[in-house]
Amino acid sequence: MTYRVELARQAEKALDRLDRVTEKRLRDRLKELSLNPYDPRLSNDVIMEEGKRYSKVGDWRIIFRIEAADMVIFVTAIQHRSKAYRK
Repeated sequence: MTYRVELARQAEKALDRLDRVTEKRLRDRLKELSLNPYDPRLSNDVIMEEGKRYSKVGDWRIIFRIEAADMVIFVTAIQHRSKAYRK
C-alpha cells in the first residue's frame, strides 16, 4: 500500500522556487517515502518536534508528519539544511 503525499502551501512554494534538478530529486524522494515513510534509510524522527520526521536530500530537508490512519504523508516544509532545524 502506498501513502498519499500532501504538500503544505509553504512546501509547494519552496519546490517551485528550486532549480529543476533539485526539484526532481525532492519529488523522487517523496515518491520513495510514499512507499514506506518509516524506512530508516529514508527518514528519521525530528527530536525537537514529536510526531514529525525528516528526510535528507542533499542540502535539503523534507519535514513531514505521517497520518497512518488515513495513509497520508503531510509535508509541512521543504528547507535548506541551514534553516531546517531552527524554530
